[in-house]
Amino acid sequence: MEDYTQINRLFDDLRGLVTDPLQVDALEGKYFGEGFPTHEFSYMSGMTDALDLVKILKDRPKGFDTIKELGDKLIEVLVERGYRQDILTQQEHVLGGSSGSGIGHGTLNPHEHPYAVGGVLSGDITVGEARVARALEMYSGGIGKHWGLDGWVTVLLGPIDDQGNTMGEPKVVDPKDNDRVTADKLIDDAPYKQK
Repeated sequence: MEDYTQINRLFDDLRGLVTDPLQVDALEGKYFGEGFPTHEFSYMSGMTDALDLVKILKDRPKGFDTIKELGDKLIEVLVERGYRQDILTQQEHVLGGSSGSGIGHGTLNPHEHPYAVGGVLSGDITVGEARVARALEMYSGGIGKHWGLDGWVTVLLGPIDDQGNTMGEPKVVDPKDNDRVTADKLIDDAPYKQK
């Protein structure tokens, strides 16, 4: 997607469809400014960021179609820049409060391979793509009690081996200082704790 003409047209169209065009400018700057890509994005950011504009639409039926089209295009930009779906492991999903990765196809069961990146396990992405995407997103959320902490925590997406499995236990980092690890061991009864 080297030609951004269509995306530029969608941003221009949206400026006329909303009550606050500065929010459209801010969204465009977020994706096409100097700070992109960043760990603040994920594969679904394109759609969720675009959908945030729904609340300021003047004409929802017409504007919603434009927002949906823009969201689809922003996801294409994210994919082009290395973001991917399903980059967490079964363990990371469960530590974040989810029931699991949701993988329903492929030959391997995520419960039997809890440290394997879901998209690698299902065959949807390569180990190389998973490494790039995990480095781009860098963090996930987690429930602190699994590390003996209170509240919601920021979890560093650790490195993966050549089979797409995480190496070591997930680490909790200080969200204000990403280099400062605040917990590096799961409690004994945490889900999928490595023995």
